[in-house]
Amino acid sequence: MKKVFTLIPLLLTLFGLNSCDLGLDGGREEASAHSVFILCEGNFAYNNASLWALDETLTDMDGPIHWEIGGEDGLGDVGQSLHIEGNSLYVVMNNSHSVEMLDISGDSSVYAGSIQVPGASPRDITVRNDVAYISSYGLSAILLVDLLSMTLIDTVYLPQGRMPEQLLIHGDKLYCSSRIHSDWTANNQLYTFSFDSDRIVLDSVTEVCYGPGNMLVHEDVLYIAGIYYDAFWTTYISQASVDLTDMSVKTKNYGSTFLQVSDIFIHEDRVWRNLGPRLGMLDENLELSFPAGFSDLTFDGLYCVNAYGSRILAATTDYVAENYVTVLDGTGTVLNRFQVGALPSEILGKQ
Repeated sequence: MKKVFTLIPLLLTLFGLNSCDLGLDGGREEASAHSVFILCEGNFAYNNASLWALDETLTDMDGPIHWEIGGEDGLGDVGQSLHIEGNSLYVVMNNSHSVEMLDISGDSSVYAGSIQVPGASPRDITVRNDVAYISSYGLSAILLVDLLSMTLIDTVYLPQGRMPEQLLIHGDKLYCSSRIHSDWTANNQLYTFSFDSDRIVLDSVTEVCYGPGNMLVHEDVLYIAGIYYDAFWTTYISQASVDLTDMSVKTKNYGSTFLQVSDIFIHEDRVWRNLGPRLGMLDENLELSFPAGFSDLTFDGLYCVNAYGSRILAATTDYVAENYVTVLDGTGTVLNRFQVGALPSEILGKQ
């Protein structure tokens, strides 16, 4: 049975509804040992977002899983982001205004339900103590949802209508990047919240690079990958780091690019990110270097990148029909290549 929970912000409550079995697995045999998940954004307003999975060896691709692409029971419109918490996979659907949930405790992934957030345009989700924290463009806020009772317990609005992007919990703090203002001009702020039971309280606002988005923490330093646009829609790539011991900030602007990717990841205990179609390592001053095998390696149509174990996974698209996930080793050698759905926008592996 498909479980749907609908959020109505004004009433501050979620309603649990049961509907008939929609046959979400499409009658397919599912591959075992789903270990790495690929979310394909799909084309705006075409309801063709899709979810794919690789096994632990990164040699067997399964997909789309649970939802037929573009079908009546499709995953939805604009797959935005993924989050894994324990045995649960959360799939944030921006233009369908929902968070889809899967149980990934076994060898295969089992559909677990849906949280509907009408008008919220969710961007990201993180979880602490059975409370989900969901960033919302539509409300310029962070929604707090009790996952046990399926109740909306709070709506925390960002100052001056800022738009929340990625959420990251580290220690006793929740960090929220904000890429744009409500008028869609570039923003450069990081919001730090402390926890008060399951609620959050704004501690500080820190100016970082313009267009801050994806974040990670490495050795007590918060790294933030940025991407932003000027008045003529020229795209620029930026980077920031925040020393969490004293909140000191470093920023770097790498100039314009034709790509729209600002991914950051850890590979072999080093922080990596993209610079245009290339992948490189960041040093403490945010300078990029390109190790052997990567100095001349480029990815046409790079759309997202991440690492899993000793491998790097780069997803590319031509925005028409060619959408691939390429698996590389630490020398830049291509090991496998898989075709996936339209616009592969996030890759995330089990820890």
